[in-house]
Amino acid sequence: MKIPFYKKAISYFFPFKLKEVNSVKNNLLRVYLFRNQMMLSCADAIYSQGTSYEPFRLPFKKIKKEISSLNSFLLLGTGLGSALQILQEDYHHYPESILVDIDEEVLALSKEWMNLNVKNNVEWICEDALLFLKESTNKYDLIGVDVFKGTCVPYDIQTEYFINLCAERLSPNGIVIFNFISQNKTDALLLEGNMKHKFKNIDTIQHFLNTFYVCKNH
Repeated sequence: MKIPFYKKAISYFFPFKLKEVNSVKNNLLRVYLFRNQMMLSCADAIYSQGTSYEPFRLPFKKIKKEISSLNSFLLLGTGLGSALQILQEDYHHYPESILVDIDEEVLALSKEWMNLNVKNNVEWICEDALLFLKESTNKYDLIGVDVFKGTCVPYDIQTEYFINLCAERLSPNGIVIFNFISQNKTDALLLEGNMKHKFKNIDTIQHFLNTFYVCKNH
């Protein structure tokens, strides 16, 4: 959607609210323009922040030499689609992409406010992330896991079963990026243990409360 210049100018001084919708899954969702970046927020969390979205901006820097060879992208937990926007705008890379989210309102906002499908190779699917992985038979070069309920990662996303499904859906030279906020040290240790059982190489990036894991088997 085209945004007037005056709104872009105002956004450099404070967030400019563009839309507000009620959601069964996330209660109230708000779309803002902030510093000329699209931002999606709920009551207690920011789900997207354009190309400034650190959960993918920082991990993508780690794998920048590999990005051009990653031809398929599965994003679990869509937000507005900041992860794909970063690939497209910062790396000029347009992989075949599937954006999965359990909240149909989130997907509708992504379609409305983000111009992600310029190559006609992006699909938005309303589905639970775990169920999608169970039902999928495809392999992906890049999987992003950014599934939250507010600031909490749902329990089933932290399990060994979920990690195993991610590994099964990954192509031989593929990469999985997890965005995680630990509620306690035990949860973080269990998650890391589950990852180490399935991935040979794991890079960890700490950013305030978030930990980003970049996982490979090569």
